[in-house]
Amino acid sequence: MGQKRPLFYLPGGTKVLIAIATGLAAMARLKAAHQQLKEVATALSTPPEEVVAAASDLLAKNKALKKQLKAATKALMAQQAAQVLASGQQVNEVHIESAGDISVLAPLVLKGAGEETLLWAKLQAVVDEIKAAGGKASYRTVDVTDLQSVKDLVAAAQAEFGGLDVIYNNAGIMPNSPMSEVWVDEWNAMIEIDLKGVLNGIAAVLPVFKAQKHGHIIATSSVAGVKNYVGSGVYGAAKWGVRNAMEVTRMESANEGTNIRCTTLCPAAIDTELLDHIGFETTAANMKAFYKQHALSPEAIARVVNIAVDQPAEVDISEVMIYPTNQA
Repeated sequence: MGQKRPLFYLPGGTKVLIAIATGLAAMARLKAAHQQLKEVATALSTPPEEVVAAASDLLAKNKALKKQLKAATKALMAQQAAQVLASGQQVNEVHIESAGDISVLAPLVLKGAGEETLLWAKLQAVVDEIKAAGGKASYRTVDVTDLQSVKDLVAAAQAEFGGLDVIYNNAGIMPNSPMSEVWVDEWNAMIEIDLKGVLNGIAAVLPVFKAQKHGHIIATSSVAGVKNYVGSGVYGAAKWGVRNAMEVTRMESANEGTNIRCTTLCPAAIDTELLDHIGFETTAANMKAFYKQHALSPEAIARVVNIAVDQPAEVDISEVMIYPTNQA
């Protein structure tokens, strides 16, 4: 009780890894591009809102241009990686001694390509903490909207650590707005990341878990996937989808005898980057005020993950709702 555990410390008796991966979401790429456009517009004395609106409309209609933007974003990342490597910081992969004996892939979403270096620093801090506890870990970046990227991550974990026991599908964004505003780009981004990102994680590990006759899939849904909230129409729809997919996966595994445990987490107000995704000013202001009063730290979720993973194989904690005590 007296020893402080690292955020992703997971006790257990099996092999493997704690891997923290990042989701480079389409929403994040567009957000970074919009910021660059704003800077250019300011330099040209053109109203930034007009430039961003025109760019958004153009990107929505032009798939080829979207692909070019994606390629440009990757090129920017490569350039940043080279700069960081030149400074002597290791960023591609970090290997350390492991604190727990369980493997977790925790996809985390980025807010924008321009913050990649900052993210690496955060991940380095996590692995440093695990190293201090005497553990082993590695992390990689992955686009959770790309199934092959997630499959490659799973394959890398198997190759490096000899197996895989747990995947935690945690990538998500929350650019909420009233349905009447018809912010279709944000709707599509939430479906791609919050729902399809989880489905990609499930698809990547199911063949592995079925073959080895055990495994644990964890996914983050939300209380918005249980209740209806004004302003969260599409976000809630995606999170309802996560709950359904996870529960059906659990039921089918039980019927098929593959021993795959499934745990769906439904957090309420948690102090993460989700609020940064909200572009609709009224919604953003209301939610920031609400979170300031109620939000829990992410460590609260980590403790619940510990409990779920640490159960014996015959016990599956299928769903957990996590509220701040003072949130009604």
